[in-house]
Amino acid sequence: MGLFPLFMSPTSAVSVTFALGLSSFLYYNYIGISENGIFNHLKHFAGPIWWIAPLIFPIELISNFIRPFSLGIRLFGNLFADEKVLETLSGLAPPVTWFAPILLMPLSAFVALVQTFVFILLSQLYLSEVSHAPHDHSHDHGDEPTEETGDEFIVPVLT
Repeated sequence: MGLFPLFMSPTSAVSVTFALGLSSFLYYNYIGISENGIFNHLKHFAGPIWWIAPLIFPIELISNFIRPFSLGIRLFGNLFADEKVLETLSGLAPPVTWFAPILLMPLSAFVALVQTFVFILLSQLYLSEVSHAPHDHSHDHGDEPTEETGDEFIVPVLT
């Protein structure tokens, strides 16, 4: 909507971007709890090393709670800045008032696409962190090729 004259994009309001960040936060925590259970979801924040868990757990918990604000501020700042640049250029001398916004519309559309991509990419990254059971890092890697077993490493060749 921000590309139409006299309209602002909805994501240039901080309440909309924080609502999007909060919905992403609620969704990936819901998936993490439903797939792993509440105990394993919280255990994920403790990290793989048990003796450093008392230090890592609060840091990871704070990091998890900051994510919706980070997503919201990033989206708000970039799209609001785009709106302000167009508004400032529209307030200049009359020839610039008509042509500058029209010339900058493709750049505004590109900024909107990049910000959408970044928001979705980060939300998917957060979702991928919680959508599988935690890995046990203490098992033996017996299925990996080694020199003792005579297995060979296969290296793909790009042409």
